[in-house]
Amino acid sequence: AARRVASQINPAVSRGKPVLLMAPPGLEYLAGFYGCLYAGAIAVPAYPPSPFHGRDNMDRLQAVAENAGVSCGLTTEAVRPALDGFRVADEPLTWLSLDGSVTTAADVHEEDVEIPLRQCLPDDIAFLQYTSGSTGDPNGVKISQGNLVENIAMLGDCYLPERGQVMVSWLPPYHDMGLIGSLLSAPVHGLHAVFMPPTVFLRRPARWLQAMSRYAATHSTAPNFAYDACVEKVQDADLDHLDLSSWSVAINGAEPVRAATLERFIERFGPCGFRAESFYPSYGMAETTLVASAGALGRGASLVDVDAEALLGGTLRVAAGTDARRRIVTCGRAPAGSILRIVDPSTGAAMAEGEVGEIVVAGPHVASGYWRRPEMTAERFSGDSVRTGDLGGFLDGELVVTGRIKDVLIIRGRNHYPHDVEATVEQCSPAFRRGCGAAFTVERDDEEVLVVVQELNPAQIEDPSVVIEQIRRAVTSAHGVAPHGVLLVLPGSVPKTSSGKVRRSDTRRLYNLGELTVVSSWSAPRSAVVDSL
Repeated sequence: AARRVASQINPAVSRGKPVLLMAPPGLEYLAGFYGCLYAGAIAVPAYPPSPFHGRDNMDRLQAVAENAGVSCGLTTEAVRPALDGFRVADEPLTWLSLDGSVTTAADVHEEDVEIPLRQCLPDDIAFLQYTSGSTGDPNGVKISQGNLVENIAMLGDCYLPERGQVMVSWLPPYHDMGLIGSLLSAPVHGLHAVFMPPTVFLRRPARWLQAMSRYAATHSTAPNFAYDACVEKVQDADLDHLDLSSWSVAINGAEPVRAATLERFIERFGPCGFRAESFYPSYGMAETTLVASAGALGRGASLVDVDAEALLGGTLRVAAGTDARRRIVTCGRAPAGSILRIVDPSTGAAMAEGEVGEIVVAGPHVASGYWRRPEMTAERFSGDSVRTGDLGGFLDGELVVTGRIKDVLIIRGRNHYPHDVEATVEQCSPAFRRGCGAAFTVERDDEEVLVVVQELNPAQIEDPSVVIEQIRRAVTSAHGVAPHGVLLVLPGSVPKTSSGKVRRSDTRRLYNLGELTVVSSWSAPRSAVVDSL
């Protein structure tokens, strides 16, 4: 199937040119990706248009296609009608079919296909991994053949898969975690892979756990929100005959790993055989191909109570006595061949253990830069290292990720991490949707003040004003800063990236424009704001 796709690509696109890959998860997508490799083209994975993502999805697709400079795309007949009129640089794309109904190339018969594997070099670009764009426009990370080989080998060193073990994945194949961590690494390491569409999990999280049980799966990967979703949405009846005792590597990454999530998951599914030592927090990003650090296999997650006041001042240290504390999850150490450093974000000077600074990753798995973005490449990349834009530090030699530099809330000279505030807000009501809130600052009277936005299910709330008061008290108590504004909004109001990360900057923009779909809100009177500062 991949050779058939390559035979379509070769007449339409020159070697080394990008090809938009847009198909639902499945065999067609796999054939499309490997077809690009056969043809020597650069695959550009992208989410197909979906009514679930609305206009934002099409805008992002347009931005990706324009930046990549594609002239050709691979898709299926089911997706093709949604792409009518889609143009790049005011030119229509040449669409090639992945399901046999060729639209722009002569029909190809299997027996006529003789596409030899092209010789490739380590520096040849295999595909462009477009970042989620949680703090800006999507940027295409240039993932080379060498990057892929090195990072897939690192995955094997980290997770020690044995041939014949079973992996279950529902992750979208358009991003590094689903594409590299599951789709590409499984055959390399001899894993039997069971794939299910992401929509199956999103509609009913129990199906993921049932697949783990049915196939006696040993490996599976998901972002933190997925483990939360299982705790909240898997019913008691779904636990009947659920056996998770074979699950030995439960990878948690792609977003902040929360200690409370791990503890709730273990409590809920421990009776079904899930073991605490199976949890495997990790850290990585598209710029490092995928993994940059991971915990110790079989040890489980390392949960540490750190001094909350010291952390606000940029220092990581274990809490003692009656210190105010925050429970964090460490993300282990760099795999063999990779180097992690913590530097001052302003000067680049190395920082000592326990000091919070910018995380820098170096190694053969680090990409060479961004496609057609030379200024940004020069700013972030140097040799085989990349400035991640993430804040963190080392605690007993293990990496602790504290947040994104661009997302840090600086109020009255103190740093607050938005995901911490959002986690506090989520706990205020069972009607709140987890992972669907945003905390950010806005300027009022020449001061930065805090605003929180939280999605909720309106039918589950009788008096929104009571819940808003709970949010105000909880945030003030936990973080020492009083919110200036609290907004409860309808589901789907908080913008997210295609991989499910909250787009805080866009939420701030919608707030400033008054375009959020608000159920109930509260704002501090001007005098109250001044008094609190």
